[in-house]
Amino acid sequence: MNLLLTEAFAGILDAECVAIWRTPEGVPDVQALEEIAHEPGEAQRYVAMKADDGEEISLADAKARIAKHSSATDLAALYLRYRHLRPEELDAFIDDARKVTPLMVDHVWGVLWVACATVRTMAAYRAAAAAID
Repeated sequence: MNLLLTEAFAGILDAECVAIWRTPEGVPDVQALEEIAHEPGEAQRYVAMKADDGEEISLADAKARIAKHSSATDLAALYLRYRHLRPEELDAFIDDARKVTPLMVDHVWGVLWVACATVRTMAAYRAAAAAID
């Protein structure tokens, strides 16, 4: 796990995530933020984006990559729960996660980056709406 990026984005989420996007325990809810960030048709857009970059991939491959990202979202949610609620157990959690899912763990920081971007985008929308009112 790229712990520097993971910890940086987790810190941003802790500092900037508003209550409506947190679990009842106060942990940033990355699953809810992922739902806001991703919309239907994502696999088709991913195939088109790769084609624009000159890389041909199948729809099945795109769906598999998105599923891997979804698994990383679950792991990111667990990471945040440990970090927020049981920090003394965080190192053991990271070690266990590395043993079970060595490749997927690298995607955790990406999930947290998406969550941070979503929090900041939604905050900008709220600020713009408040300025209009």
